[in-house]
Amino acid sequence: GKTMREDDNFVGQTWYEASFDTDEEDTEFRFSFLRTAPHAEECGQLSAPNSTVTMPPGFELTGPADGTSISRADDDLTIVWDGGGKDDPMRFSVGGSCVFSYTESVTRDEGTLVIESGSIEPLDDENPTDCELTIGVTRYRAGEVDSAFGEGGAIEASQSRTLTIGSTP
Repeated sequence: GKTMREDDNFVGQTWYEASFDTDEEDTEFRFSFLRTAPHAEECGQLSAPNSTVTMPPGFELTGPADGTSISRADDDLTIVWDGGGKDDPMRFSVGGSCVFSYTESVTRDEGTLVIESGSIEPLDDENPTDCELTIGVTRYRAGEVDSAFGEGGAIEASQSRTLTIGSTP
C-alpha cells in the first residue's frame, strides 16, 4: 500500500494525491479510504475501500522542439505529441513570468493542438517582454469512486509532460 498526500485550498476543498512508478496503459489502481475514528460506522462515516482508476496511455511531446522561440503576437503555437487519436481527454497549460496563464481542455486527443497567435497575453500590455514559456500537456482518465465515499468526489489517473520554449512579444 501507499499513503496518499492530503492537501486543501482556501475554500475548504480537500484532495488526496499519490504518484506511482508505472505509466503502463490500463494499469488499474485501487484506492481505499479507510475511516478509523472510534465508532465511525455508527456515525455513518463508512470506509470506502473500492475506488478504481486505470492509467491512460503515455505519450511524448514532439513539437515544438525544446528551446524553440516564438512571437506570442505573430506566431501560432502548435503543440504536437505522438500517440494521438485516443479517446482520453487532454489538458494544456502555458505559463511564464511575462504572460497570463493560458489553459485549454479537449475531450478527444487528436495528437495536435494549435494555440492561435495573440491568445497568450502579456502581463503588461504597455511593455511586453521576452520570457520562457512552460508548456504542460496532460492526458487523463476518470475512474469510479466507491459509493460509500459519500457526496462528491472524483478520481483520475493522468500522464503529464512539459517542455520549455522561448517567447517574444
